Amino acid sequence: MSRPIALDLTRIFIGLLRAVPRGIDRVEFAYADELLNNWPGECVVVLPTPLGVRCFERAQGQKFIALARTLWRETPADGGRTGYERLEGIEAWLRGEGPRPVQARRRKSPFGGAGKALKGLVSQVGLPAGKSPVAAVPQGAVYLNVGQSGLAATPLLSWLGKRPDVKPVFMLHDVIPLEFPEYVPPFDLRQFRKIVANTAKHAAGLIATTEAAAGSIRAALRRHGRDSINEIAIPLPAPAGFLTPAETEGDAPARALPPYFVCCGSIEPRKNHLLLLHVWRALAARHGTATPKLVLVGARWNAGDMLGAMLDRCEAFSDVVCEAPGLPTPALRRLLSGARASLMPSFAEGFGLPIVEALAVGTPVIASDLAAHREAGGSHGIYIDPLDGPGWIAAIERLASDESGAARAALSGYRPWQWDDYFARLRPFLETV
Repeated sequence: MSRPIALDLTRIFIGLLRAVPRGIDRVEFAYADELLNNWPGECVVVLPTPLGVRCFERAQGQKFIALARTLWRETPADGGRTGYERLEGIEAWLRGEGPRPVQARRRKSPFGGAGKALKGLVSQVGLPAGKSPVAAVPQGAVYLNVGQSGLAATPLLSWLGKRPDVKPVFMLHDVIPLEFPEYVPPFDLRQFRKIVANTAKHAAGLIATTEAAAGSIRAALRRHGRDSINEIAIPLPAPAGFLTPAETEGDAPARALPPYFVCCGSIEPRKNHLLLLHVWRALAARHGTATPKLVLVGARWNAGDMLGAMLDRCEAFSDVVCEAPGLPTPALRRLLSGARASLMPSFAEGFGLPIVEALAVGTPVIASDLAAHREAGGSHGIYIDPLDGPGWIAAIERLASDESGAARAALSGYRPWQWDDYFARLRPFLETV
């Protein structure tokens, strides 16, 4: 008899304030799909509500996930064309047949989307009814939080003190805010310190995405007096939308595109977009109208910083760099599939989900030479020091001129790590922690 699971879906719940899910949201989706649909034991869902933390039955959790997908329009069945309209404007710009896409800078209130999500949850899922987790979480369950959301909010974890039979298992994706505090705002740093402190206090088990991240997390937990913890490090597969057969409609652009590159990730200093902007300034000076174009898929953290100033005001690459935040999975898959390479020049990462997303669709990857990146991409990536501008220029020029597709063909032996394989390794850990 498999032990019960109490799956925390706080990250998806909070994420509904955004237009599309982020990478960690999609990881939580994968866990929800597997555990709510396939876990042989009991499985309940834990969510924050206006009445506090509540526990919901399996069927309610399944309805919640279905509603989240509908609100995020992650598949064609969810209505509309899942972002292809916006993507077609980007593709027209890549062909030189349309203006550079300009992202609206108007600040939008999140409360409209939040209200819609809450109304849907009340009517379809039964939120905020639910039950107290102290009373409703099954005896001896594993409480599983893989999104990190809520771990900084001590009141959301207080019920665990009343249920010592429940074994909390947390996934920490990295401890970068502690290792590189200069990359995060002071508030975020304070919140992350609470995450680590609460993990040290409550967690019976730890899930990491790489051995490199696990080592950093262990060191952080030791500073909070936690000298040992049951742990497992399993690399993340690409989200399901990058692994399953592509949808026929809209999966390929109507016409072939000239060489272009993609960088996926929020536009912030740690991701080292500044390197790419200086690289593209040099490429534009060298190649003029033949410069390959760069699409930045990610939202800006701070519209007023140097990155924002360069994107808004630097004319050197105004015709060769554009932003595309908020692409849903099908549109992102199509954009990645046609790129010469996916670029990831980060200074620090706990894993590197964009690496496996690109490799899963057969697109080469150029990434900074980090231990976590090498664990994610193995021998299939091109790894360059994040400060080596000339090295990045040379690699980008080489792939831009690869008309024969040799770099893409070299990935033909790549076999994506599957979620079935992932959960086959995870299940024994959850059963015995």
